[in-house]
Amino acid sequence: LTISSATYAATDTRAIRTSTDVVSLGDSTGSMIQKLGRPEAKNEYTARDQNGKLLFVVDYYYTINNLKYTVTVTEGRISKMVWER
Repeated sequence: LTISSATYAATDTRAIRTSTDVVSLGDSTGSMIQKLGRPEAKNEYTARDQNGKLLFVVDYYYTINNLKYTVTVTEGRISKMVWER
């Protein structure tokens, strides 16, 4: 069985710069939306941490300066940010 697909490498980042501010890892959801505006889309799901605790997670999707960003918020705080062209 051969599976062929395009691979897109996303790049981790620690911050997203806006024209007037910076969104960083650890920022709250409210702060992120205040600085970046409403996302184009979002995906809500649950995950478990290494101890088995159930976590509420939301991926927010933005396009900024022709780059696509996925901002992952876990329990109300930004836990991961990646971008791709």
